[in-house]
Amino acid sequence: MIPGAAAASIGDLFGANERTLLAWLERGPVLALRRYLRAGGSRDWEVQRSRSELDAFVRRSPVGADVLVFHPGVLATFLPLRAYLARGAAIEGASKDDTLLVVAIDFRPQFEGQASWVELDQGEDLRGHEDLVERSRELLIGITPNYARADDDTLISAVVGNINGPR
Repeated sequence: MIPGAAAASIGDLFGANERTLLAWLERGPVLALRRYLRAGGSRDWEVQRSRSELDAFVRRSPVGADVLVFHPGVLATFLPLRAYLARGAAIEGASKDDTLLVVAIDFRPQFEGQASWVELDQGEDLRGHEDLVERSRELLIGITPNYARADDDTLISAVVGNINGPR
């Protein structure tokens, strides 16, 4: 990738890891995260089910953004929100300090930039996030994955335009 240039596809952004990402997508949906450069921790979580969806996610990522993709096994630990609520609002293996991630499937935004996810503390409910519920076919909930770590067999990341800085 040319330094400072936007990415047009997962091949442009991830290079040699493109094959691994395609193999992951064959196994099931992946969880993708975009972290914005110099944006005070702003980020977007989305579920990607195909190469075209992941390519579109990459194209919407501005120069300087981190794009992280988690192995399908990470998303497989998430529960449909209804199952979560039926179990008494408990996630197996979650500690009281864990943050929960609620992410939408087939989210229909009301306006550009509307979030398709929310992070909750243990025991917190979705009051104030009714739009997320109303504009989604399905919601998944799980422990927010650790994204402040090096790539491994469950995480592949790249920076759009190879521009580094505070996230």
